[in-house]
Amino acid sequence: MAEKGKITRALRKSGAAAGGTSRPDQGADAPQTVAGSEAPKAPFRRVEGRCGQPDPTVVLVHDKWGEAATQFRAVRSKLLAMNEGEPPRVLTITSGTRKEGKTTVSLNLAAALCEVTKGRVVVVDGDPRGPGVHLLANAEVDKDMFDILQGEKLSLDDAVYETAVPGLDIIPACNITELDGQAGLLANRCEALLSELRRFYSFIIVDTPPVIASSEACTFGLHSDGALLVARLEKTSREVTKRAAEELQHSGTKILGCILTHRQHHVPGAIYRLVGHTPQYYYQNYRKPGRKKQKEQGEDAPAQSPG
Repeated sequence: MAEKGKITRALRKSGAAAGGTSRPDQGADAPQTVAGSEAPKAPFRRVEGRCGQPDPTVVLVHDKWGEAATQFRAVRSKLLAMNEGEPPRVLTITSGTRKEGKTTVSLNLAAALCEVTKGRVVVVDGDPRGPGVHLLANAEVDKDMFDILQGEKLSLDDAVYETAVPGLDIIPACNITELDGQAGLLANRCEALLSELRRFYSFIIVDTPPVIASSEACTFGLHSDGALLVARLEKTSREVTKRAAEELQHSGTKILGCILTHRQHHVPGAIYRLVGHTPQYYYQNYRKPGRKKQKEQGEDAPAQSPG
């Protein structure tokens, strides 16, 4: 995942560029509110109560102030600062090969965006060969993305699932047994699907298969506002990443950046606290309500002689 033990500080001021205001009671890592991003209420039937707690890899839920969660917020801040405060709303997440962490990045980035937007965020599973969004979201699903596409008129009814993360929905791709004809269907109706989702969602994250092995990444990337390329440290070669970037560019996809996953920092936590406090350590030990008052009372209390 993201680098452990390192906090990106250079992007803190990007919240102001995005039109947000920080909360003074939570410090530099406080969520930023994106102005004007509230989406209209969806007129379709959203499936509720079918998702449990997400997988532990969704660190924005299970380790909210850990180093990995902070790095996802740093990526979010950089995205929100793009285009002079007009951030990309539809993001395609892809990679050069499998098992790079695309689905984990998609869910965590979506959860990070949920913290700052007034509207809702949806993650679309665009990987029919190896769907995983519904697994990480711990969802029991019936309909999926291709049920939406196969209708004469695009209908989101009963194909959008509300997750346990506040403000986050998913559209799975889990019922595909044969891919014959599905690639053409997706290519023909992908733009219409994303246009429909833009009406009701502030941000749309599309988790796609590796760009070199399939066409879905280029299909979604062409109709999105940009793509993030995921690479895994000590696994993905530079040649593969370079070829994946070239494939996206040749398809007309705008590449917004690259996310490096599975990078580990080897400095122990005790040493790290001497050179720079982790967010979790900082909030637990320095930002508790009444801690300063208790400390002052302790210093001013008269000394008592032993019994």
